Amino acid sequence: MGLSKSRHFKSRAAVETSRAEGIIQSYEVKEKPWGRGPTARCYHPVVSFTVDGHPYTATSDFYYLEMRGQEPKRLPEGSDVVLYYNPSNPFKFHLELETDDRGMERIGLYCIIFAAVVSAVCTVVLKW
Repeated sequence: MGLSKSRHFKSRAAVETSRAEGIIQSYEVKEKPWGRGPTARCYHPVVSFTVDGHPYTATSDFYYLEMRGQEPKRLPEGSDVVLYYNPSNPFKFHLELETDDRGMERIGLYCIIFAAVVSAVCTVVLKW
């Protein structure tokens, strides 16, 4: 699942403190340079949400990255999402996506399993 975030995510999160619930309306597809090779296709969620009774629709900096020509797995249009916005400018926001945490947990689990297998193999080989 190609996931990525804006490189400004952590610094922006400090000012985007108000919580709202939104809906993914669609995806904006952007071509971005990717190293020296071809451009990468990035899928940015277009999210609608309401702040103090005023409706907003904006494109997120967060994106799903297409890898090796395969369209990424992403939340379907119409999915509910939680977002944190800047109270001074609600168009500036970041999404809280559950998939980020689960992905990192899986990576950690795979690392633990890999380390256990390597340890077991080394133990068997060294006793031989």
